Amino acid sequence: MVYAAAVAATLFYAANVPLCFAFFVRAEGGVRVGLGLRPFLRGAALARARAGEMPKPSPGKSAVRLPAKFWFFAALELLRRIEAVRVRARLGTGDAASTALLCGALQGIFSCLGRADIAPAFEAKALEASGIVEIRAGNIIRAMAAAGLRARPWERKKENGKASD
Repeated sequence: MVYAAAVAATLFYAANVPLCFAFFVRAEGGVRVGLGLRPFLRGAALARARAGEMPKPSPGKSAVRLPAKFWFFAALELLRRIEAVRVRARLGTGDAASTALLCGALQGIFSCLGRADIAPAFEAKALEASGIVEIRAGNIIRAMAAAGLRARPWERKKENGKASD
């Protein structure tokens, strides 16, 4: 009984680990992109993204091909469960009016999701953005399970020869 309680407590804490996904994009005089993932540490994830490190797939393993509907439903579920979004950006299109419209629209979108600091660069074409998206590991597991349950009936209809609509 003690072991079951210990396993349950471990699974509970593992599911509640906050994962911080950081991104960095710069398109001035050449494009630089970086992604970072760290549990718990927001600053470390952002530092890894700015260093330009990209996650590499593991060689030799063949990935299971899942249907596009599965990934669509998984993305929708994950978007519902995102806890914190922080975005810093400096944008410029070269035209002051279009820069103002673009920055205003992005500020409106990102302010609904979390904290946003979008600065216009009216004088030149510029794109520099960095940010952090925080989500709990348990929410990722739940989103994948929900997407699998939703995508499964369509796959059965295709196998039986019935139309999906």
